[in-house]
Amino acid sequence: VDAHTANFKGIDTGNGGFNTLDFSGVTNKVNINKLITASTNVAVKNFNINELIVKTNGVSVGEYTHFSEDIGSQSRINTVRLETGTRSIFSGGVKF
Repeated sequence: VDAHTANFKGIDTGNGGFNTLDFSGVTNKVNINKLITASTNVAVKNFNINELIVKTNGVSVGEYTHFSEDIGSQSRINTVRLETGTRSIFSGGVKF
């Protein structure tokens, strides 16, 4: 995404369909109401995420949602929810 500001109601990558969400082309702010992830790399700087839900599915054993860029000094997440996978052997989390 290349823009000054990007606004999203919801993004769902919780099924493992996306490996990377790249918002590095946004020069001002990324606003996301609800972001659902599994093992996803997120390249974003200066963001507002109202709700981050991290799911673990069969494809995300030991994998994490990884905010891989410099997240900047204006980044906020209001609520983080970790949801278990379909079986207890699946694990994951969030890395900054």
